[in-house]
Amino acid sequence: GDDTKFCGVGMMFMPADEELSKKMQAALDELFERNHLEVLGWRDVPIYPDVLGPESAENMPVIKQVVLKSEEKGKALERQLYLVRRRIEPELRSQGIEGIQDLYVCSLSGRTIVYKGMLRSATLRRFYADLQSPDYDTSFAVYHRRFSTNTSPKWRLAQPMRMLGHNGEINTLLGNINWQVSREKNLELEGDDDFYDEDEDAKDFEDRTGKSAADKEKICDLYDLWDPENTHRLVNVCNLSDDQEFEDTVSSAFSDSANLDSVMEVLVRSGKSPIEAVMTLVPEAYEMKAVGRPEIQNFYKYYEGLHEPWDGPALLVFCDGRTVGAKLDRNGLRPARFMRTKKGLVAFMSETGVFEIDEDDEVVERGRLGPGEMVAVNMRRQTFGLNWDLKDEVAARFPYGEWIANQAVDLPRTDYPQSPLSNRFDIPIDGAADPAAMNSMVRTQTLFGWGAEDVDMQLTAMANTGKEATFSMGDDAPLAVLSTKPHTLYDYMKQRFAQVTNPAIDPLREGMVMSLKMVLGHKGNSLQPTEENARLLHIDSPVLHEGDMKTIHESDFPTTTLDTTYPLADGPQGLEKALGKLAQAAAIAVMNGAEILVLSDSKALEEDHLGKTTYIPPLLAAGAVHHRLIAEGLRMRASLIVETGQAWSTHHFACLVGFGASAVHPYLAHQGIRDVVRKHNVKVANNPKLGEPMDEGKSLSNFRSAVDAGLLKILSKMGIGTLSSYMGAQIFEAVGLDAEVVDSASRPTA
Repeated sequence: GDDTKFCGVGMMFMPADEELSKKMQAALDELFERNHLEVLGWRDVPIYPDVLGPESAENMPVIKQVVLKSEEKGKALERQLYLVRRRIEPELRSQGIEGIQDLYVCSLSGRTIVYKGMLRSATLRRFYADLQSPDYDTSFAVYHRRFSTNTSPKWRLAQPMRMLGHNGEINTLLGNINWQVSREKNLELEGDDDFYDEDEDAKDFEDRTGKSAADKEKICDLYDLWDPENTHRLVNVCNLSDDQEFEDTVSSAFSDSANLDSVMEVLVRSGKSPIEAVMTLVPEAYEMKAVGRPEIQNFYKYYEGLHEPWDGPALLVFCDGRTVGAKLDRNGLRPARFMRTKKGLVAFMSETGVFEIDEDDEVVERGRLGPGEMVAVNMRRQTFGLNWDLKDEVAARFPYGEWIANQAVDLPRTDYPQSPLSNRFDIPIDGAADPAAMNSMVRTQTLFGWGAEDVDMQLTAMANTGKEATFSMGDDAPLAVLSTKPHTLYDYMKQRFAQVTNPAIDPLREGMVMSLKMVLGHKGNSLQPTEENARLLHIDSPVLHEGDMKTIHESDFPTTTLDTTYPLADGPQGLEKALGKLAQAAAIAVMNGAEILVLSDSKALEEDHLGKTTYIPPLLAAGAVHHRLIAEGLRMRASLIVETGQAWSTHHFACLVGFGASAVHPYLAHQGIRDVVRKHNVKVANNPKLGEPMDEGKSLSNFRSAVDAGLLKILSKMGIGTLSSYMGAQIFEAVGLDAEVVDSASRPTA
């Protein structure tokens, strides 16, 4: 009857220990009642354990369902149940109840129930008696048969299914987790409780809000998670005072599927439709795919500044109980097919022939998803939507194009300056100054860890060809930790690469789905679309020259330069002290309104600093500031640019971006190229047989092209398509570094 609209069902995996299970059940009853939910009863879910294998049977939990009744319905009920579910673990922990790890809430909803387990796909129906009952009726079902490939199977680790099922890998997971933790400081919903509920009839809406039925369609459901008892806060795992109330949204202990499911649920429970949420989290290569569709392009451009993509080969099937749909990743690296029949059946699956249709039915439409495409069924409207129709509806919700035109700034791609624009970087070039001088090019390069081979074999090749130097196969150089020579910090970082079912991308043939675009500035609250959130600085490449830096400093985006040098007189302990001061200065600068932080070691070149100061390794500086800002809840309010003399190879740039930098100004590499060009041209002038003169501007441009191409190659090895996803992802292994050093820049790095 109508009463079921006010009810929700919780599917629970509980401890096998009967006493512990009863204790948890009593605590949950109290929690539900305290949150205005009436417990109608608990139910032992009927099962047939005989169909399980020995390991599955040995680890089988007690499976129960709880039926709850509320005064709310529709989206308000879903919000209420969601918030209660998020409070369960902290509540049990606060009561000192042991065995929390054995409690898992598969689902708690008025619209969906999740049946899952540590069993074969063919066994699911045989195990749960409910799924065999003729009285058990549903208009939809989402089914996934795959377990995680890189974890030991457990009952709770089957696909989450609260909001989505996921076939594939999220290669940027660690970075996504870091950014979500940062973002949650800003996940704030302001306003009254006039959330839009599509299930509410006009009269109920008018009684509740005092507004006319005509206003119902105009109200955006932005406030669907507003909670007066939580001071408008949704979740906040950065603030230690709040983790007593809510469980973590994301965690490195969760699988990629579980983390993505959890973040998508946050977006949906805060008012976004599942279609909009999945478009935000897993965007397509819109500049190529959405040609001629400016509204969709504007939607993606708006959100690329607020949400980094969850990137990797993935097929997503999602459902909130009202909308069921599927979406493919930007690369289209998973099979995805659909069909629609005359009798109204819509089926979506990885392969054709999964099941048979009725003899008196016929297929009226079939197809496959391409890269970034989606389909969905709206069960309330009883409509089937194809890719562009769905995206057009979402993109038309707000005037994203107008907001971008008014607020967004694109940094123009300009030619390199013919000479440095300030005295800071006018490093004397050999031939024009005494090579033995303290500030000569050779001495300066040595100061920043350069060797002769770096200049002669890497930098010169990049300047000449616009590509990285090509070497013979194999690398017989000793690991940095085993070498008798000093090495830069980058040499201790080894890039991970795609393995098993996770194919690398070809950056040449599949370049259309790859992007090096980055966004600088204060990234606003993604739960509330506003024009102010579009106020960001967009750059096409992370490699900046001095002209770009001048433009950024003169822009309307408050920019603060932080010095990363420290006195040599501070001795071996000086590095740790300087790192702490830098991180603290960064936090203060952001709190004072800085939206772009420039971490610069250029002071080491000033005359009164030569021989008296050294610098924090830029990788260490970027990582320390990145994580300090995350810890302070400030990371979304500012972007990092590293201005350094210690960056010349693509690996260096990848490391800096991977540890949190949005862009790099490699001033010494630029001056080194000028030095190479001028030396070469002097030789050619004296002996034309040595070749053609080199053009300085072209050589500098070639260097940037070489770095860009090298970054795309590195991304492709991990199956990642966008540099914005790679930023902060820390997809490295630290080989030979002490844990104290690694922790100072990035605790999650292996």
